[in-house]
Amino acid sequence: RFEVNGEGFAVSGRKLIDPGFTRVMKSGEMQDIEVPDFRVGETCALDSLDMSNHKTRPPPYLSESDLLTLMDKHGIGTDASMATHIQNIQ
Repeated sequence: RFEVNGEGFAVSGRKLIDPGFTRVMKSGEMQDIEVPDFRVGETCALDSLDMSNHKTRPPPYLSESDLLTLMDKHGIGTDASMATHIQNIQ
């Protein structure tokens, strides 16, 4: 991660260590994406720029059974009080 004029940027790459099952794949093979070793204060030429805008979506609502499972897992409420908790949030 780095910053230019107050704007944050990130760069990422990948290096294939072991092809595993992708060795037998016929398409979509993993290609290495090398990232140079940048130093503080170093400048570099910009070859291309891709801007994108993404929107996130909230997770789906929990069903009553999902909520009860999570409450039990995290020790929230007792068997007698769980129905009251669910009624309070509906």
